[in-house]
Amino acid sequence: VLASVLAQSRYYEHLSYPAKGLTMQSANNLKLLQAQIESIVDTNVDGDVYETGIWRAGTAIFMTAVFRAYESFLGIEPKRHFYFFDSFEGFKGSGARDDNALDTHLSSPNYVAPLQKVRTSFRECGLDPDDSMIHFVKGWFEETIPKFTVPRKISLLRLDGDVYSSTMTVLEHLHAHVTMGGWVIVDDYHWRPNIAKT
Repeated sequence: VLASVLAQSRYYEHLSYPAKGLTMQSANNLKLLQAQIESIVDTNVDGDVYETGIWRAGTAIFMTAVFRAYESFLGIEPKRHFYFFDSFEGFKGSGARDDNALDTHLSSPNYVAPLQKVRTSFRECGLDPDDSMIHFVKGWFEETIPKFTVPRKISLLRLDGDVYSSTMTVLEHLHAHVTMGGWVIVDDYHWRPNIAKT
């Protein structure tokens, strides 16, 4: 799956995002994520997997496949559910006051990844998007996450909403559900696009 995801990525050398591909993560970042997933399994940390902000789903596909492959290798029955939150429509704004440059950057159509294309990518990478343990939650985080009922503890919570408002919404409503020994990953913390000042 690592090879499959990376083969569909175009990670440029000084970039803010790839114009094509399934993930914005480098090969090294995915390998580090794999190590975190394996540590969860190795230490018997129970709980489901959440990603908030999945874009084209490369990292979501990777996490699902690694958990399942490693647990299968160890003879562990798959019990984890996977919850993937996204607007599937790009960004509606940064939530930052007087930050027109950031909002302009985030309005790029490169950030739009429709749910149907995400589901197709799951299928092309060998995962069934209709699997009863894989869940897609469509909508703006500020609207979907406060209303979401967390059914079980969370073993891995990966935040990739890019902006302050969405990040805080996730932390305020989901962080308390992360089980002891679980991981919280905040991607793009303090991230700023490389926008030339005028």
